[in-house]
Amino acid sequence: MDLPKEYDIVVAFTEKIGELDYYDLKETYQLESRDIIGTFYEDDAPLLFELTETYPELHIISRMDNGEFRNCFVAGASSYRLGDGDANPELKLALPPEVKRAVTAKINQLCRAIKSE
Repeated sequence: MDLPKEYDIVVAFTEKIGELDYYDLKETYQLESRDIIGTFYEDDAPLLFELTETYPELHIISRMDNGEFRNCFVAGASSYRLGDGDANPELKLALPPEVKRAVTAKINQLCRAIKSE
């Protein structure tokens, strides 16, 4: 399956910050996210804050509408994830919108393939 070259950049960044997926969350923290890639939304913020207080190794990752990943909580982000890697709040990754769409489409395709197995 061909992936955009920017996918490698996204993978490296998410590995550095320790972005957790559904299976990591369920196995380690007995927590279920909204989907298999570990997504949470604004109305989940109280739960995310509670989790980061209970488990200091966790931090909140914000995914912005403009394709930017921020390694901290940003109110109004399009979605949120949890991470257990580098928690430096200054870390961020900005993707141009067309790259974000291509990477997101490929990730969604992979998720659908996993679900159908």
